[in-house]
Amino acid sequence: MLTMRNIKKKLNWYLYRIGQIAEAIGATIKFSLINIFSRKKIIADEGPAVSLTSYGKRVKTAFLTIESIGHGTTLPNRIILWLDDAKIFENLPSSLTRLKKRGLEVKLTKNYGPHTKYYPYLLAEKNFTVPLVTADDDMLYRRKWLSELYAAFQVDRELIHCHRARIIKIKGEQLQPLAKWPFADQKEPNVLNFLEGVSGVLYPSKFLAHLKQAGENFSSTCPKHDDVWLNVNALRNGFQIKQVKAASQHYPNIPGTNSMGLMHQNLGVSGDAQVARTYSKADISLLLSQNIS
Repeated sequence: MLTMRNIKKKLNWYLYRIGQIAEAIGATIKFSLINIFSRKKIIADEGPAVSLTSYGKRVKTAFLTIESIGHGTTLPNRIILWLDDAKIFENLPSSLTRLKKRGLEVKLTKNYGPHTKYYPYLLAEKNFTVPLVTADDDMLYRRKWLSELYAAFQVDRELIHCHRARIIKIKGEQLQPLAKWPFADQKEPNVLNFLEGVSGVLYPSKFLAHLKQAGENFSSTCPKHDDVWLNVNALRNGFQIKQVKAASQHYPNIPGTNSMGLMHQNLGVSGDAQVARTYSKADISLLLSQNIS
């Protein structure tokens, strides 16, 4: 039954989507021009490292994400793009070749699925001296995206900081389906916060060391859901997750990247199965022991 409240809700959603599409189109034009004409460095002497991966046809548009990061009010000290296809690596699009001259690092790696955005970085580094920020290759990040993450880290270096999180829901001693986990609506650190990497996450150096030690067990439990692995390792190693703002942030997608496919899949049966394989009874008991509902 349609009510005035439902009509307003749907109208607001359509207006929101129209606004995001318009923003994405405008940003695509702007960053395409910047990529052709700019010679400005996209990295700085200080700041966190940024790591992301791309594959297939999306490699041709990944430069837009990288340009959006390089256009931010805070620049990273490194931006690393991991590719798992030797042919693409050896024949980079001109857009990425231009970015390499401005500070982008492009590296070849084994395919770890969505875990490729961070795991090769762990393997490549002997010591972690700066925090790591992960990004998705199909997003257009706004100018304060990195500065807000880094500012939050400067306040508390023991937390994992993210722009978008859900709240883990437990019924009895069972985790509820992922689709029932609502978006976080507060910015306090909480063991029940479940980070979502799509909007960007900052991981402190101490956590990176633990994550590296955990190895590649994600390949048997959650091979297509890196968020599950990152969250369970935060829990097991005592790192709480904090959302930067009270409301979860959603950034525009690069037009034509079909970026929501894996996300929707991971909120369904596939995602729930990966959660069930990854979170042990001891993990759920640890969540319950925090006495947070």
